[in-house]
Amino acid sequence: MNIVSVHPCGWRPLGLRRDIDWLFNDALRYFGRQSERKNEGVMAPRIDISETEKEYLINAELPGIEEKDIELEVHGDVLSIKAQREHESRDENEDEKRGYLKTERHYGMFQRKLQLPEDADAENVTASYKNGVLHVSVARKAPPKNESRKIAISA
Repeated sequence: MNIVSVHPCGWRPLGLRRDIDWLFNDALRYFGRQSERKNEGVMAPRIDISETEKEYLINAELPGIEEKDIELEVHGDVLSIKAQREHESRDENEDEKRGYLKTERHYGMFQRKLQLPEDADAENVTASYKNGVLHVSVARKAPPKNESRKIAISA
């Protein structure tokens, strides 16, 4: 069994590559953000992935997101998690009146795409959402039977 770690582009073996990917991912996480003050832009939700003999389990943190604002799709062998969190105050003047000293909460689009392993059953995915965490279960296909059989040879 190969232990896997998640990278925004898919699943990768643990090790130095993972650590380097994580470092760059974290540093570039807010690249393209629309507004420094409002923390807007596309963010990748933090996720955990585990596996059992029957399924892959993915837990994604989506704080402050309502269930109706989450979009979960499977396209081919890619699982996509998208969500949108609107800024509570869209009026710049109101923001200035509040006298913010610092804002660290994130607003805008959350997105994560995961390439599913070969044995994942993309037709058998279920999800639930509770307390800001999306729980996704992806069933695993039964491994092909490795049985041998005699083949008759005709003359």
